[in-house]
Amino acid sequence: MTTDKLIDLLKLESKAQENRYAVKDKAGYKQLKAEGLLLQPIRVSRKSYGFADYPEFEFYLPYPAETSQFRNGSNIQLICGDEKPITGSLLYLEGNKGEIRLYTSDFPDWLEEKNCGVQLTVDQRTNDIQLKALTTVNENKKLLTLFNRLHETFNQKIEDKNDTTFDFQNKKLNDSQKQAIVAAIHTDEVEIIHGPPGTGKTTTLVELILQLNKQGKRLIVSAPSNTAVDNIGSRLAALGIGFLRVGNNVKVREELVPYTIQGKINESNLQQTIKKIRIQSEQLRKMAHQYKRNFGKDERDQRKLLLNEVKSIRNEIKALQQHFETSLYEKNTLILGTPIGIYDCNFKEAAFDFLLMDEAGQCLEPLVWVLIPLAQRFIFAGDPYQLPPTVISEEAKQKGFAVSLLESVVGNNYPVHLLDTQYRMEAVIAEFSNRYFYAGKLKSINAVTATNDAVFFYDSAGADYTEQEDEETASLYNLEELNFIQRLVQSLDFPKNNCVFITPYNGQLQKAKELLAETPISRFSTIDSFQGQEADCVIVSLVRSNSAQQIGFLNDYRRVNVALTRAKKKLYIIGDSATIGADDFYSKMLDYFEEIGAYHSVFEFVD
Repeated sequence: MTTDKLIDLLKLESKAQENRYAVKDKAGYKQLKAEGLLLQPIRVSRKSYGFADYPEFEFYLPYPAETSQFRNGSNIQLICGDEKPITGSLLYLEGNKGEIRLYTSDFPDWLEEKNCGVQLTVDQRTNDIQLKALTTVNENKKLLTLFNRLHETFNQKIEDKNDTTFDFQNKKLNDSQKQAIVAAIHTDEVEIIHGPPGTGKTTTLVELILQLNKQGKRLIVSAPSNTAVDNIGSRLAALGIGFLRVGNNVKVREELVPYTIQGKINESNLQQTIKKIRIQSEQLRKMAHQYKRNFGKDERDQRKLLLNEVKSIRNEIKALQQHFETSLYEKNTLILGTPIGIYDCNFKEAAFDFLLMDEAGQCLEPLVWVLIPLAQRFIFAGDPYQLPPTVISEEAKQKGFAVSLLESVVGNNYPVHLLDTQYRMEAVIAEFSNRYFYAGKLKSINAVTATNDAVFFYDSAGADYTEQEDEETASLYNLEELNFIQRLVQSLDFPKNNCVFITPYNGQLQKAKELLAETPISRFSTIDSFQGQEADCVIVSLVRSNSAQQIGFLNDYRRVNVALTRAKKKLYIIGDSATIGADDFYSKMLDYFEEIGAYHSVFEFVD
C-alpha cells in the first residue's frame, strides 16, 4: 500500500458514502428508513442549550426501530418535509431515547412537528481530516519513511527486552500480559499487542498506562469508537488515575463526567461566568421569539439583530471554553479520545511520548495517521482475526481499504505480543477459534474436557428453513430459524437476564425483535454491533439456507469468530449444514461440533 493509493481509496469511500445517503424523492426517504439510516418520526421531550450555547434536545422514538447504525457522535441532519435540513451530532441513543446537538443558533420552529426526523449523513469532515493526514505524510519525509517501513516486511533483529524491575500494580497478570507491557514500554518505535477474545486486553492496557503514567510519560490513548475509549476510561477512573477525556461532549458514564472538559468546566469558576452570559443570551432569545413565523420586514430585521447578538454571545462562550481547554491540555499528560476528538485539540507534532491505539483492527488506516504525527512511539492493540473497519465502497474494500494498519503490520511479520490465556469462555467454546485463527496458541484457564454441555449446533438441513429477502431493504431473514429458536428457548431452562440473540443480517434482527419479544432473550443485536461484548448465553442465527450454497458475507470468517466467542457459558448456533458445509471453514467448524458432541438436528424440537 502507498499513500497515493490510500488517498484514492479514501476518495472512493467518500463518494460511496455520499451515494448511500443521497435522497432524490420520497421513495428515497422510505428506503433510508428501511435500512436503518433514518428515524422518523421523532418526539421531542426536552430542550436546552449546551456546549458553546448550541441548542440540544432529548427525543424518543414512539415505535420500535433499527438504531444500531446511529452511534454516539454520528453526524446527522434534522429533516421535516420541505424545510431546509439542519446539521447536528447525535450525543447518544440508548433504546428508544436519545439526545442531539444542532449546529445552528437556535431551535427551528418546526422541530416538534409530526414528521420531523433524524437522518444519518456523510461525515465529510472526518473524510477531509483523513485526507489532510495522508497528504501530510506525503509531504513529511520522516512520516513517509515510517509509512513505507510499516508496509514492508519486518527484517530487523529483535532485542531481548526482559526487565525484572517492574512493580506491577495488578498482581494477577499472567506472563504473556507482563511480557507485552514490558515490550511496549521499552519499544524503540512500534509494538503490537494481540488480544484475542477474553484474554484481558483492556486489563493489560490499563496496567501499561499505569506504568507509563508512573514514569511521567505523556500518553495519548485512542480507539475508533467512544465506547472503547470509555471502557479504558472507566477502568482508570476506578483506580483513581487522572486523565482528560476529549472529543464531542457525548453522554458518558456518570463516573467519567469529572474527566471530561465539560465536567472540569462545571467544577471551575468559569461555569459561573458562562451561566451569567447564558442568562443574557436567553433573554435575547425570548425577545427574538416574540416574532412568529409570519411577520413584516421591521419585525424580521429586529429578530435578525437579536439572533445575531445571540450568535455573538455563543462565540464569546466558545472562546472562553477554548481558552480553558488549552490550559487543560497543557496540564494533563494522559489524554483519552477518538482520533477526531484528539485531532480537534490541535496538539503539536511529537508532543507525546506514546500513542496507544486500542481496537486498532477496527480502525481505518487513515484515521491512525491522523494521530501518528503527535507521538514518538506507537503501541497498536487489537485482534486482526475479528471484524475489520467498516467500509461502504465495495471497490475500495476489494482494493484493500478495509485492511487496518494493525493487520498490515502483523502481515508484514512485525513482532507480535500475543495475550495467550482467555478467561471469558468455557474452554470448549473457545477451542474451535483457537485452532482455526490462533494456531492453537490460546490457553483457557480450565482445560477442554470430553463432556460438552456448553456448545450446541442445531442443523436445519432437510427441514426446509429457506432464507428470504426483505423487499424494502434486501436484507435476508429466516422465519423458520426464529420459530425454531422460540421452541428451543421454551423447551430449555434459559437464563432470563443474560441471554443474547445475534445474527449477521439486519433483516433477521428486526424479525427476531418481533417474534421473540416474549422469550427469555434479553437483548438482540447484529454480530458486528456485539463485537467487544459478552453474555452468559448467546444464540447465533446464521440465516443462510439455499440450494445454491451461497453464504454471502458469512465468507468473512472473522465475523463468525466474533459470533463464536461472545458466550461465557452457553453457545447455541442454528444453521443449515447443506448450505454452509461446502465451504472449507464451515466444514471444519461442523467437524469440531461433531467431535465434541455438539451436533444436533432441529428435528429434536418439533411442533
